[in-house]
Amino acid sequence: MPIKFKDTVEEFWDIETIKYCLAHNPQYTSDDFFIEMSHFLGVKNKIWGMPSGRWALQHFLENTKGNSGEIVLAGSFNCGEIGTAVQKAGFILETFDLMDPLGRIDWGNIVAGLKKSHHAIIVPHLFGVPTDFKPILEKCQHLGILIIEDCAHALGGTIQGRMVGTLGDAAIFSFNHDKPLSLGWGGALLVNNPNLVEQFTPTIINFLKQSEEFEHLKSFINIMAKRRRRIGKENIFCKILNRLQNDRFSLPKFGIGSLRASLGIWQLKRYKEISNIRNKNSSLIKDLAQNYQCWHVGLSVKPTWIKQKVLTDPPERSQVVSMKLRDLGFRVGNFNWPTLMRGNRKSSNPYARIAASHCLDIPIHQNMNSNELEQISETLNEKH
Repeated sequence: MPIKFKDTVEEFWDIETIKYCLAHNPQYTSDDFFIEMSHFLGVKNKIWGMPSGRWALQHFLENTKGNSGEIVLAGSFNCGEIGTAVQKAGFILETFDLMDPLGRIDWGNIVAGLKKSHHAIIVPHLFGVPTDFKPILEKCQHLGILIIEDCAHALGGTIQGRMVGTLGDAAIFSFNHDKPLSLGWGGALLVNNPNLVEQFTPTIINFLKQSEEFEHLKSFINIMAKRRRRIGKENIFCKILNRLQNDRFSLPKFGIGSLRASLGIWQLKRYKEISNIRNKNSSLIKDLAQNYQCWHVGLSVKPTWIKQKVLTDPPERSQVVSMKLRDLGFRVGNFNWPTLMRGNRKSSNPYARIAASHCLDIPIHQNMNSNELEQISETLNEKH
């Protein structure tokens, strides 16, 4: 039986969905999509479309510069684009460690270190799991430190019943291929603090015509299909061939046009159902765990998983296990993120380093079935 290749995260639409959106909803605009997104989040606040999540963060920081300090605090275990946005906006990046390799954060320790020189803190909601950051709210408000929720991985998760992205001063979202709601590319900025909204100048974003957007989406689908067919092909020849063919999707620096707005609305209408499947699959991986541990989920939060994150026992097994699973057709590895962000101060960040080196991304998306999830778990549980 041929191997069915499964990516770490997979979108829940295809070329036929795009054709349907093109034929049935040609009148939608990006404003329509963001209105629907506001309804989904339960807010009336302004959402700005951005070419990416990084652009959203950089835009927010640039427009709040001068409000307070010059340092932005962020977790060292996160996407490197966070650090790029902070530095491009003209701020100093300072990082903090995890409390353990499975994602706990010592907010008490962070509160103790907050000072007036901090401009903002970026709260990570990784892999679809919200982080309850309420312990920092009082001191941040007292010192005038802005709270930015990084919701690139977490659309629809809740903290004590409140949607992530709605508790901080602002939130950033991403619509790239490996995000909860994929539009191929793009991002958004949500500003909750009414005192900050007037500070923002509209960012100039160009939009593609429907026909151009359609061609970009077709290209995106084709490139992702090629990538998925290569899962498990780890020999030197295949790696060289992959580089020569250069099948990476170059993210267009354009706003969300009418076709992707329609695609986004189509997904929002089905998102709860898809999230339920992902959450169920993630729970199965956790329930079957014997020789591995799963990413921490706090008692006060409800996740909307996009991938499970696991740590093998011992951690040094991770690379052998991930290679074996890729040979079986599952894209498993320490993809998010193998290297840490570096701030202005030297720090070993030991727990974040373990997470970066050994915690594995496990596919639990809507295209996974129970037999495949059990096969992954059996491999993770093997003792060597």
